[in-house]
Amino acid sequence: MAPDGGKRGSDAAPEEDESTLGERIRRVRERVGLQSQELAEHIGIDPSAMSNIERGKRAVKTAELVLIARALGVSPLALVSEGSLLGRLPVAPRAQPQVGSDGSAIERLTSLAELHELLADSGIDATPILADVPSVDVAHWLSSANGLASWATAFLAMPPKPRDRFSDLIEVIEAKLRVDVLVDDSPDAIAGASITDPGFPLILVNRDQPLTRALFTLAHELGHVLSGEGEEALTLDVELSAHTNRERFANAFAAAFLMPAEQIHVIIQEHGRSAIALGMMMLDFAVSFESLIYRLHNLGLINARGRDELKLLGWAGLVAALDDDVMRTTLLRGPATMPKRHPPGLLTLRAYRGYQKGIVSVRPLAGLLGVPAEELLGWLANEQEGIDAVNAIYAAEPDASDDIRYGGDPV
Repeated sequence: MAPDGGKRGSDAAPEEDESTLGERIRRVRERVGLQSQELAEHIGIDPSAMSNIERGKRAVKTAELVLIARALGVSPLALVSEGSLLGRLPVAPRAQPQVGSDGSAIERLTSLAELHELLADSGIDATPILADVPSVDVAHWLSSANGLASWATAFLAMPPKPRDRFSDLIEVIEAKLRVDVLVDDSPDAIAGASITDPGFPLILVNRDQPLTRALFTLAHELGHVLSGEGEEALTLDVELSAHTNRERFANAFAAAFLMPAEQIHVIIQEHGRSAIALGMMMLDFAVSFESLIYRLHNLGLINARGRDELKLLGWAGLVAALDDDVMRTTLLRGPATMPKRHPPGLLTLRAYRGYQKGIVSVRPLAGLLGVPAEELLGWLANEQEGIDAVNAIYAAEPDASDDIRYGGDPV
């Protein structure tokens, strides 16, 4: 999806002076873990030429810049403008154990960011609604997480017992915050990721995990996006274990947002510290047994020993302890349920408008929708025909007879 720098009408790379560009190439190369000679081999130039480029003694041709960026796993625009969104997206070092060797999660999000920038440069910008989000101090991560969770609960106004909490949360995030959510398979061993840039926030959830875990991942990444944190514009969460204040904050936010303390206390007050109370909380909050135990320990309702004993008991032990057949049957379905694929709706709509204006080809739009480009092209070719047909149908005179209007099979 990278824009073709060759269309700028010059054979030299655009923008900054060559010395600055060379320094940027060197910095990214070192972060990736490539030697200068290896990079030269990747793009097919002499090692001495590569050395001169990095020292600012040789100009970089546009075609070379594209090849260099591809070898480094970044957008060409990241090398041209280090302070831009694309420049602040991380690269995947070869020795980094947390992501796949191909850096596919980073590459996927970089491609989406490139598409965003291309559309934004053409006047089709993102419109996130984040101005009223309370500020966050991760040094005081617990109070900040609880405060932000209270704000998000009020602002998003989720129904108290939604039928599909994961899908409903995606819907309100996109509708009320104007933040894109992508749910798809990821070859990387990650739970989720997010672009936290306020100009183009986006949440990625790996759909190769149970729905209950995917819900917690979605809320965790929402916490990262709402906090607007860090100099780098992207977070990758291989697992949701908290080793830093930022991750502790995101976990605490997700727990407080998905499992409000007030509701937990009400259920325990009504049903006591019982298996029925635990099962009811799992169903009401649509969370995993592990997330619920984590939350009860957070709130001081069980101690570390009780937490560990319940973990040993596990979800299967809870189901066996229940004497409510309806609740048991419902809980038994939980681990088998996986999230459905969800394209980033807002970016998809922007790409569709870009296609209509001739800014992007059909391929980026097809990639977002997960359909073959040729098939989508066929649909779009008949677009006006479909519009004309709908307009003609609704312009027709209504039938006069009730017998005709209420005739036929309604299902």
